[in-house]
Amino acid sequence: MVERIGEFVSDRAKRRVTLAGRPLRLTITEYRMLRALSLNASGVATQ
Repeated sequence: MVERIGEFVSDRAKRRVTLAGRPLRLTITEYRMLRALSLNASGVATQ
């Protein structure tokens, strides 16, 4: 599944993230955090 939010693209199957066409190098923790935030992009995230 590929998700797009503006220039941000996340490919869940491949665990690849790009911004404006450039790949982002993320640790697994950073990827998981970004994934959680992108799932709630239209809402408020709290700790």
